[in-house]
Amino acid sequence: MELLQGELTHQKQPRIVESIVLLFLISVGFTSGSTAITGPEKVKGVVGQSVTVECRYEHEYKDYVKKWCRGDPSVSCDALVSTEKPQHGRVSMNDNKSQGIISVTMDNLKMSDKGLYQCMIQRAIVIPNDRFTISLEVSEAPEKEATTLEISTEIMWTTSPQNWMSTRKQPRIVESIVLLFLISVGFTSGSTALTGPEQVRGVVGESVTLECQYDQKYKDYVKKWCRRDPDVGCKDLVSTEKPQNGRVSMTDNKTQGIFSVTMDNLKNSDEGLYQCMIQKANENFTISLEIPEGLTGPEKVRGVVGQSVTVECQYEHEYRDNVKKWCKGVTFVGCDALVSTEKPQNGRVSITDKKTQGIFSVTMDNLMKSDEGLYQCMIERAFYTWNKRFTISLEVSEAPEKEATTLEISTEIMWTTSPQNWMSTKKAESTETSVSSHPIRNTERKIHYVWALTRWILFGVLVLSTVSTSCMTAFQR
Repeated sequence: MELLQGELTHQKQPRIVESIVLLFLISVGFTSGSTAITGPEKVKGVVGQSVTVECRYEHEYKDYVKKWCRGDPSVSCDALVSTEKPQHGRVSMNDNKSQGIISVTMDNLKMSDKGLYQCMIQRAIVIPNDRFTISLEVSEAPEKEATTLEISTEIMWTTSPQNWMSTRKQPRIVESIVLLFLISVGFTSGSTALTGPEQVRGVVGESVTLECQYDQKYKDYVKKWCRRDPDVGCKDLVSTEKPQNGRVSMTDNKTQGIFSVTMDNLKNSDEGLYQCMIQKANENFTISLEIPEGLTGPEKVRGVVGQSVTVECQYEHEYRDNVKKWCKGVTFVGCDALVSTEKPQNGRVSITDKKTQGIFSVTMDNLMKSDEGLYQCMIERAFYTWNKRFTISLEVSEAPEKEATTLEISTEIMWTTSPQNWMSTKKAESTETSVSSHPIRNTERKIHYVWALTRWILFGVLVLSTVSTSCMTAFQR
């Protein structure tokens, strides 16, 4: 390379070395126009939705490792997923070797996902990898008002392409009819065409039923229930055309816009990701099925701001050597791990694994209100086996204020020390029976009784003194 750089300053030297290097690069296919892998130059997605990108490659590369990288192609590949590790968080990859296509799906898009990505084929160490750069644009979901405006404007233009101004003067009956029709079939950007529960929990040997709700405009479409598979994408189990398949069945209630799926005699192997789908409408909704056999814990845990909380998850003996994780949020694939048995401490969160008891404990110190939400105990399993998960809801409440207690005590003392209004004292005592067991309250009550008794004694002494003084004065006269 020093000779090659020197060539730039010494134009009279022979360019033999430069020619040799150039021929070598050409021979290994180091050209920007390489067609070993291709795809779309630009892909658009919407926040909260999913986007799928397909990259095509030549048949000779079918057994090579493919990667989906983020960042500029001039730097090394920051691989998010690969054919060796096809799932990571919200990103998954599928390699269809027969068709020469790799598909990458990014779920629940965020604005921060916007940027440059690369489909890449990993080659030998001395040969540059084949890449294809793709730009991902992510936009916010359009507002309903914007959709209505676009519809009316487009109709206004197309009804009179020759004279737009004359259209403004004509009655807009056609526009109104078309607009009403579009609204009647649910043509609004804010509508959710297909929804359902994000997570369902079942028990081995029992049945589970889930419902997916769809827009009425899809009532006559074919609906499907499929299982996500790293190798084949989503494998169909049942549909409205074939509503029964072994332990799985489907019913479609068109009047309510709901189709229900029932899975009987559940097995551990049924755990994983599934999808409600509407055929030919490109609508789907992913659902996670949990079967917490082998991993259990509390469904709900409560904590107080500033204090600590400990959660225990119990697992079967066969998983004692597996990696355990504590994840925040409910993810379809992967895990946003806060701590794990490989990294047991992270800030305020720690994990301990008692293998002999089959329990791993997670402690969260100095709780904050922002810690509230869903978490998962997770056990990592084999590469192509779904990890064991158990979802737990953490509720965090504010610490009780001391001022409120002080106020109640002072109010009670004020009432009880007033000799003019004894009835109000009785009422106050009856309304506060629920807290009378408090030690401070009991002490105050004892003081009150002693003070009341002392006052009566002093009053009696004063009366006797007055009477005796009067008698003595009268006797002396």
